[in-house]
Amino acid sequence: KEVGDEDIFIPPEEMRDAQTGDEVLVALTKARVSRPGQKRRGRVVEILQRANFNFVGTYFEKEGRGIVHVDGTTFPHPIHVGDPGAKGAQPGEKVVIEMLRFPSHTDDGEAVLVKVLGPQGKPGVDLLTVINQFNLPDEFPEEVLQEARHQADNFDETDLLGRRDLTGETIITIDPVDARD
Repeated sequence: KEVGDEDIFIPPEEMRDAQTGDEVLVALTKARVSRPGQKRRGRVVEILQRANFNFVGTYFEKEGRGIVHVDGTTFPHPIHVGDPGAKGAQPGEKVVIEMLRFPSHTDDGEAVLVKVLGPQGKPGVDLLTVINQFNLPDEFPEEVLQEARHQADNFDETDLLGRRDLTGETIITIDPVDARD
């Protein structure tokens, strides 16, 4: 039965291993939540499509096992990633993990470490963290690179048509030493 836009309350013990953003099949129960609005109650029957399998977090070691504290509030407990130092990871480094078994109400879950991003706070690591956390592309498609090469090959610095000539002006910029513009 389709319930449209109606919110359905699913208690933790009825979530299986579903995570935020997953597409799930829910069975409604007869019980209602005893709160204002009396939301319908349900339970996750099947996970139809996962929103994400890769997560970013900070690597640690505990009792001879590698663990990752995933960034944000997705998982309340650390995720086990097996052998300590996998992929050369050092405690405190930002890493990307791929979930093998999602945590649930009764299971801590398990993942494999797929990429070491680097020490937390090191320049560039925060950028890599965001790229991997939101699954952003980190390379340009080949067609874009070909067009950039074409434009660079055909650029004529003496052709000022359609450009404002500031070559006679004194221009001062204040940038840090590590600026890349």
